[in-house]
Amino acid sequence: MELGIIKPRDDRFDLIEKVVSKEFPEIHVTTLFYNDYKEVVTILKSKKLAVDAVLFAGVFSYRHAKFYMQPKVLWDYVPRYSGSVLRAMLEATQHGVDPKRISFDYYDDEMLNEAYAVQDKGIRKELILSCKDIFNTNCGTEGYNEVIYTFHKNCYINKKADICITSCYTAAKWLQHEGIPAIFIYPTREECHMSIHNLYMTYVARKYQKSQVVILSLEIGYPNEYSVFAQNEIRYSQDKLKMSSYLYAFAEKINATIVEVTYCNYLIFTTKSILESATENFNDFSLLEELQEQHLKVSIGIGYGETIESAKLNATKGLIQAKNFEHNTVYIYYTPEQTRGPISIVATDRDTTSAIGQKLEEIAEKASINTSHVLEIYNILNRTHTHTFTIKELAGLLNITERSMNRIANNLESAGYAVVVGKKTQRRGRPSRIIELTMNFKGGGE
Repeated sequence: MELGIIKPRDDRFDLIEKVVSKEFPEIHVTTLFYNDYKEVVTILKSKKLAVDAVLFAGVFSYRHAKFYMQPKVLWDYVPRYSGSVLRAMLEATQHGVDPKRISFDYYDDEMLNEAYAVQDKGIRKELILSCKDIFNTNCGTEGYNEVIYTFHKNCYINKKADICITSCYTAAKWLQHEGIPAIFIYPTREECHMSIHNLYMTYVARKYQKSQVVILSLEIGYPNEYSVFAQNEIRYSQDKLKMSSYLYAFAEKINATIVEVTYCNYLIFTTKSILESATENFNDFSLLEELQEQHLKVSIGIGYGETIESAKLNATKGLIQAKNFEHNTVYIYYTPEQTRGPISIVATDRDTTSAIGQKLEEIAEKASINTSHVLEIYNILNRTHTHTFTIKELAGLLNITERSMNRIANNLESAGYAVVVGKKTQRRGRPSRIIELTMNFKGGGE
């Protein structure tokens, strides 16, 4: 999806692009800047963005643009919820301000009282200018800055408030310029993520509404939390990155859209004709074979439907069926009555992986060292294709001190998993031992 982001020229709003970059790799961003929300109409008319959707950084720029223009693509804005107001309130109280002497706009008294968790008198309504109050003024969308600025200034001059918290970027700058304490409410990561996700899901729904929709609900079964492999966060990240590359390559092949629902569950949106052609009517489902190499259990439910909702429901039913099988499996729901499956790939390498994990745990126990260190050494041997290291080299690779590495080496040597084959002179200090390791663990380790 091509996404246009319209925001103030302020580094704090860079969070929006950061969320897209990290959490929505399928979205490409074009960013436009404004100094005052009233500039957005001119910007949109002059730039003529070639995008699928536009995300405004705040409600005022969004409402102003909609008042003067008819959207030709999807439009939405980043809202402000309790998370952002709590952050602003914390900043205010850190300056020693009484929480009940803060003036607010945008929020209503119910949300503010909930954020304060006030049990007695609550927030004084005279210090709150809600969205409803702002939007019901007779000045149209041109006057938001002035209405908000005047409200907060009066609260401060009349000594009702010691500081103001505002969602209006320009009003905040005006107040600060006059020496009136003002805190601007900028969005949290969660607020950015939610607005981007909702906009993207709306885009996906519109994209496929004219064709028979097919949704693949895919779930990855990562190793058991007590497995030796599951204890290595780096290994997990590497496997997930490689797995994602297979998913996105497959999605490109079938002209699909991917949504990562959780760390282990994905939804893939495509159409009937494209998917059946690319997989030769599911007789050549190469994705299963590619994911098989990751030593992970993969379950895929495929759902057909005339709408996004019906296809997603059928895909969920298919996933439930696929998870009942031991091996990597696809299960298809054309309709609730017409199904196909299981389509499976037998996991030939899983027993080997389990045996290696058991062996590493055995080594850790016999040598009295941490299992994670044994796994790191195992990975180093596979990565470097060598078995001989100095203590200093291994310490660097394991990111531990030479003293700790010497202790590990002594334990491995005593257990028969390491042999000292020489010494290497260093510029300073004592010579560093050279030890030989082997994953076959010859001698006492056999």
